[in-house]
Amino acid sequence: MYRVLLVDDEPIVLQAIAALVPWSAHRTRLVGTADNGLAAYRKIAEDPPDIVICDIKMPGMDGLELMARVGQAFPDVVFAVLSGYEEFHLARRAMELGVRHYLLKPCNEDEIGRVLDALVDGLDHRRAQQARVMDLEAELARVKARLSELEATPSGAEDHAERAERQGLVERVVAYVQKHLADPCINLTHLARHQFFVSPDYLGRLFRERTGLRFSDFLTMMRIQRAQDLWRGNPDLTVAEVAERVGFADHTQYFSQVFKKYTGDTPSGFKKRMRAAEEGCGAREGGEDEHEPGDDLDPPRGGRLRTASVRVEQWAARVVEL
Repeated sequence: MYRVLLVDDEPIVLQAIAALVPWSAHRTRLVGTADNGLAAYRKIAEDPPDIVICDIKMPGMDGLELMARVGQAFPDVVFAVLSGYEEFHLARRAMELGVRHYLLKPCNEDEIGRVLDALVDGLDHRRAQQARVMDLEAELARVKARLSELEATPSGAEDHAERAERQGLVERVVAYVQKHLADPCINLTHLARHQFFVSPDYLGRLFRERTGLRFSDFLTMMRIQRAQDLWRGNPDLTVAEVAERVGFADHTQYFSQVFKKYTGDTPSGFKKRMRAAEEGCGAREGGEDEHEPGDDLDPPRGGRLRTASVRVEQWAARVVEL
């Protein structure tokens, strides 16, 4: 609520305006009244309001002198003037003093309300500007402090700090990817702009510099590794279920193509291998159908699959360990 002081030398005008205007509806609160300019100035000096609605012709100190003195001592206080037809030349002088709103007597609560709304909008705008200036000043202070730190930091220590900062960023990216593999919207641009607030080009270069991999390749490898882990734990999961859990929702066929590209086997072939491995373990535990060391339940291309799978796991582990 903005605070309003009402000033007029006619008691009936003061009482009528104070009683009839719905102050809170205009985001204001009437905090006092005064019947002359000198009394008004004393109240303003003790506790400056945000808005003063002021008559021009008053005994002692008139409205124009009040506006001039308050403008010098309390420039944040804004005025609206009350005037009659015969006082219009005085209202023009008030505008020269910076007043932008006046009310022509006699006026009603609607007219006063419109002026209050305009004054409140102006005060809102001014406060927003002041807040932006304060934010900019604070940011400038932080930048200056950072520059001072850099100037005082030996170059070797600075290089070490920068390397540590870049390393930490890559680690956070890897951790985020591991946690959100099911999200089909993950990509370098999204992570850079909306999660880590750096440019996509910078993040892409940094990631490749630290890992030796393009981010897109790393993401795909992690998804394929997660798919393999899911089927190792439960070979009965369908291809569609696993595809959705590793970020290929509604793209089951594409997932199958990527899986084969990176592992050398189809999802169904891998599932069969995992199921056969489970059955083989069960048979050995029961003493049935044991295999000699070197026997293999895999199809002929199983060696290629294992090699590719190990390669994916090694690459992923390498990134995680960085």
